[in-house]
Amino acid sequence: MAGEFWQAVIAGRREVKLERVPVPEPADDEVLIKVAYCAVCTWEQRVYSGVFQTYPLAGGHEVSGVVQKAGAGVGHVRPGDKVIVSGLHRCGMCDNCRRGLSNLCVHAYSAPAPEGRVPGPGGFGEYIVRKGEDVFRLAGHVPLAEAALGEPVACVVRSVKKAGVGPGDRVLVIGGGMMGLLHVQLLRGRAAAVVLSEPDPDRRAIALEMGADGVVDPSEPHFAHRVKQLVAGAGPTVVFVAVSVLEAVHQALSVAAPGGRVMMFASQPRGSAITVDPNLFHHKEVTLTGTVSQVPEDFHDAAALISSGKLDLAPFLTSFYPLTDIKAALDEAVENQGKGAHFRVVVQAGSGE
Repeated sequence: MAGEFWQAVIAGRREVKLERVPVPEPADDEVLIKVAYCAVCTWEQRVYSGVFQTYPLAGGHEVSGVVQKAGAGVGHVRPGDKVIVSGLHRCGMCDNCRRGLSNLCVHAYSAPAPEGRVPGPGGFGEYIVRKGEDVFRLAGHVPLAEAALGEPVACVVRSVKKAGVGPGDRVLVIGGGMMGLLHVQLLRGRAAAVVLSEPDPDRRAIALEMGADGVVDPSEPHFAHRVKQLVAGAGPTVVFVAVSVLEAVHQALSVAAPGGRVMMFASQPRGSAITVDPNLFHHKEVTLTGTVSQVPEDFHDAAALISSGKLDLAPFLTSFYPLTDIKAALDEAVENQGKGAHFRVVVQAGSGE
């Protein structure tokens, strides 16, 4: 497929530019996708604002689109299919990949860019090429704008699966941002009780609308007692930390029931440290673990969930910008991070549906 297309490149702190680049030809094991929508994730916000200075970067990894061309060796999608894609490079050969931990691929962030191209996932552009194994088909009725949240959904799928949540579990989710609220949606009906801890009253209200059994303000003077009241029993058997606040980690460990599991979903600021009494793990048998990104199986499950219509993703789509206004989109995302019902800014690269 000849021709050129527009690609947004984050060139420096608060600096982004549009470049004309050739439309790539997919190899036999690749798929050419016309991007419909790409949501602005926290990672791109941090690069754009200068927290992570990895310039230049062709950002954008929360992508939905339509297959334009599939290589000869790709049989599970064809032109016209709606898809979501993984933007995480997986070498398939390192020890982590071969143990089923491709989300921890040692080469995940060192993949070379195609010759003459800027490194990065490239979702802030009109076309992308992905390996066939990283492309996941959606049902034809799925709105592509909502499907742009496929990657965040896949991350939460992995979190919930790794925590091993069962029907008898009592769950506390700490943090009512989009990722915390996605946890609530995936957990409703799967656990005996799901409670969200969040200081913002608007987000607590949204959590109840999305199926939480209860909500609590973490600043309450008797927070632990209130949590135990809401979940019943000795406390939550599973706690998800879905906010980048160190105090949330302390709260999670303090309220977890004996034998409970604490899942570190959100990253914490670089250089963070906490002090924990190791006897907490000995005497209470509490497990502290973490999760990051996703593996292909999680994307497969995310595509199935989105296609089923069981997730309510529309409330997370706060505002839309055309690709030509990418700077305004990034500015809004950075300046409104964590504010009330402001969740995802979405860049529309194509003509939508």
